[in-house]
Amino acid sequence: MYTPLTLRAMNDDALLARIDELVRQEREDSAAIVEHLLEADRREVALDRGYASLFEYCVKKLGYSEASAFLRIRAARACARFPEILVRLRSGSVHLDNIARLHPHLTYDNSTDLLDRAAGASKQDVMALVAALQTQPAPDQDLIITVPAPIPRSAAGPEAPPASAAPQVIPPPLHRFHFTGDDELLSMVARLRGLLKHKHPEGRLEDIFKEAARTLLKAMELKLHPAVVRRSQAGTVPKASRKGSRIVPRKIKREVWTRDDGRCAYVAPDGRRCESREALEYDHIIPWADGGRSDTSDNIRLLCRAHNQRLSRRRFGPIGF
Repeated sequence: MYTPLTLRAMNDDALLARIDELVRQEREDSAAIVEHLLEADRREVALDRGYASLFEYCVKKLGYSEASAFLRIRAARACARFPEILVRLRSGSVHLDNIARLHPHLTYDNSTDLLDRAAGASKQDVMALVAALQTQPAPDQDLIITVPAPIPRSAAGPEAPPASAAPQVIPPPLHRFHFTGDDELLSMVARLRGLLKHKHPEGRLEDIFKEAARTLLKAMELKLHPAVVRRSQAGTVPKASRKGSRIVPRKIKREVWTRDDGRCAYVAPDGRRCESREALEYDHIIPWADGGRSDTSDNIRLLCRAHNQRLSRRRFGPIGF
């Protein structure tokens, strides 16, 4: 353990030698962390410990920043496909940031060449290399770009408002969406424009897609959490699910949603419960294929998709792989 006093007592050569040693150790440690994350990813142990993903484990358990977690996980997954990356990471010829930038463009045909060209290169050099590989977005690439909203003209000089005037509010940023669609989507958008013309006479795409997204969200949320019965069904008696059916009745869904607090119910062996509230699915605790019932809340729970699929693989094996 070095102290400020012992460091000050070092001569220049000893200090620089110690820095070289620490840098080599740092590279080795980084490579070792990536290698261990690779194995943890393969085993899916983060899911078993109650985390919705390896990324969440790195951020919430290991204390990495989101950017640091992203770099290490992307490097681990790149090493899973191209083991030579781990050797280069240990040697220091490539760095986590460079690997993250190159990863989407690496193939079995070009990986060695690209990694050779990135060896010892600066961040700017690697960015230029990536730009040469992708001079423009692929036609089918989805993009969401945040752009600043127009800033209101500042009041100054003779046009300045009185002191009592309320301060100007800077509008929130806007987002530019870019994606491609087929003829079917084009036809559906045209039909929506016509059907919504009374409400959105200008037919702006932002209004059309927002209306469509709002309607779909309402329908999906009702399907997932049917807390209310549609007005058209008011006063009617809900149909009972067929005995032995795999379909979970609405009444059971309401009970399970309330009981599980709209959150994944997976609990790890150490008692940690998954915090995910996204991509929730109703799961049979005793699988329906094994005789589990759908008409009792005791056999139904909420699981995020990651944990639902993980438990399914553990019980039935990697079906479909």
